[in-house]
Amino acid sequence: MLGQHYYPLGLITLRVLLLLSAGVGLRCVGKILKLLNAFFQLPRSTPSWSSSRLWLLRVGYYKLTRKKDLADDWVWIVAFTIQAGPMKCLTVVGLRRSWLGDERNDHVLCHEDVEPITLVPVQQSNGEFVYQPLEEAIEKTGVPRQIIADQGGEVKAGIQKFIETHPQTDFIYDVKHFTARILEHEFKADLMWIEFTKWAVEIRMVLHQTALSYLEPPNQRAKSRYMNMDLLVDWGVKALSFLDRIEEHLKTKAEVEALKKKMDWIIPFRTDLAEWKEILELVEKTEA
Repeated sequence: MLGQHYYPLGLITLRVLLLLSAGVGLRCVGKILKLLNAFFQLPRSTPSWSSSRLWLLRVGYYKLTRKKDLADDWVWIVAFTIQAGPMKCLTVVGLRRSWLGDERNDHVLCHEDVEPITLVPVQQSNGEFVYQPLEEAIEKTGVPRQIIADQGGEVKAGIQKFIETHPQTDFIYDVKHFTARILEHEFKADLMWIEFTKWAVEIRMVLHQTALSYLEPPNQRAKSRYMNMDLLVDWGVKALSFLDRIEEHLKTKAEVEALKKKMDWIIPFRTDLAEWKEILELVEKTEA
């Protein structure tokens, strides 16, 4: 059967689990199984990475198309994926409120907690485009109790039209986008923050792929920057703490002086970083 590209169910399951549960890349899975074959001297060929991709796509297709519970307590999460080339996808995933009511109240949602409901590829979209798939999704789950989304123009317009037709549905503004918009309003004109981000970009390029690369700041995203600004602020606080005890970390005076020359720019931001850290802690509590 191997000559016809049929593989044992256990092998297929193992590859899919390595992809989904262990976060291993498609090509790495093949290398892992080749090592296992060689180590245990198994008389079996190893499927290509493209076979693993097809199996993974089949699992996803099954999840997307399998029958859902018809109920009145569904919560839909609606968003567009990040655009890849000319295409992006309108994505609707959901979960039932009854699941939120059990002992897992404090559980942070993961991918496996939600059920894929709709996935529609598109190059250009508007409110009407968003509205139609939402109407069609009713056949799968029933009318949802709530819809969670950001306030992107076409998404918001489509959801508002849906709610006009189904007033029993509530629209919830995604709290992470809500707080990110507040942060953007506060920080986009803050000259110290603008200067800090510029310095962080420059020092990242200076330290990258050097012996001091462990000190380089996180990469700043072009999109969703204010949803992730805590990463940059945390780095700044830790970098200052490192400089305060630099003699404990570096062996020679020459190393200390060389690093101080590169990192002294961050010292004037000490007060600002403490203030930004406090603001972000308040935001985190608000989100929780």
